[in-house]
Amino acid sequence: MWHRTGKNKSKIIGIELDADGASIAVADRTRPGEIVSVERVEGQMETLPHVLKKWVGSQGLEGAGCNLVLAPDQVSMLQIPKPTAPDEELEEAVRWSVKDSLDFSAEDAVIDYFEVPPDSLRGRQAALNVIAVHRPVIRRVLAALEGTGMALQTIDVPELSLRNVAHGFAEEGKAIALLVVEDEIGTMLLFKNDLLYLSRHITCDPIVHAGSGTLDERNAALEQLCLEIQRSLGYFESQLGQVPPQKILVSAGKGTHSLEQAIESNLGISAKVIELGGFGQLPATSEQAPLLRAAGAALRKAAA
Repeated sequence: MWHRTGKNKSKIIGIELDADGASIAVADRTRPGEIVSVERVEGQMETLPHVLKKWVGSQGLEGAGCNLVLAPDQVSMLQIPKPTAPDEELEEAVRWSVKDSLDFSAEDAVIDYFEVPPDSLRGRQAALNVIAVHRPVIRRVLAALEGTGMALQTIDVPELSLRNVAHGFAEEGKAIALLVVEDEIGTMLLFKNDLLYLSRHITCDPIVHAGSGTLDERNAALEQLCLEIQRSLGYFESQLGQVPPQKILVSAGKGTHSLEQAIESNLGISAKVIELGGFGQLPATSEQAPLLRAAGAALRKAAA
């Protein structure tokens, strides 16, 4: 969503930063749509510049382009009716519209927005998806990348980074779903023609992500999650007027393969564990979701 210019080489780095380190994926511009490596680098935010500089040097990636994706807890995304304001005043009108929905001052927010697909409105007023980030968050993540040898190109948000992952599996004119389960939260996304139609957070039993619990407990948790998936697909069809997807991409840590099987058994639609080109499947660890978002950031040039 936010852009800078930078020196480019054949490699492009996608990165997500959090309090404990960085999730990193690397794509090769000469092999479109493929991730060539993923890695988790540990380090506190204040030590990350040194840690990342060392990592960049060890990988021979000095000067490589970098796409940063903000972590889910660093960003707010809201949907509002599109304000009736001239283009040059629209950003300020959007800022005013969301000010009461933020847990920080709107004046201290970095704001961006993109339109809700018109064919999902069904006669309703034009709407915008609004992205708001507390300005100190932007300063903090930029400071962590300062002097690391990476050339920052873009700052993006989780939903649009994951859109880049879905792009490689999508068919023109057909919807595709992506479900990422992380601890107790599932993020359900529905795209068509690279446009975001639905983003929904689903509370789920953490045993799904951990792949733990007894067989009965796992089955019950998976069935409940499948019910929430079905509700999301029903909303997509009945309220947004869209043909439901016949394919759902899944990422759920250690529970990924169990979720894949449960979706196909309970919902009768094709579920697919995400593979990232030449790299293949992400490791089934607790860091699977941030690594996936980092991969989407690295794939950004191929998809948007």
